[in-house]
Amino acid sequence: MIEKTRRLRRNEASAYLRDEWGISRTPKTLAKLATIGGGPPFEKDGRFPLYTPPVLDTWARSQLSPLVHSTAELAQLKSVAAVGRKDPGPRPVPPDADPAPFPST
Repeated sequence: MIEKTRRLRRNEASAYLRDEWGISRTPKTLAKLATIGGGPPFEKDGRFPLYTPPVLDTWARSQLSPLVHSTAELAQLKSVAAVGRKDPGPRPVPPDADPAPFPST
């Protein structure tokens, strides 16, 4: 037997995201995301989009950053993720590099 899952209209989905996750997405924003992509997956009943709480929960988790202690830490995590590698630390100076590339005044 198929398990029934409550389905939420866009206004209810917006309230659910706010109340359960603290994520503010207005019904208009959810409508726009349904058009351009990037929003939570949904089903349709005729012209009405319907969202299920488990799907909203999965999408909400994907929108949140990891727990950090500072915005600097978050920026570092984002830059490392963008490069797709761990931060290698300072780059080594090639042996033939001039140690003082700028003349002192």
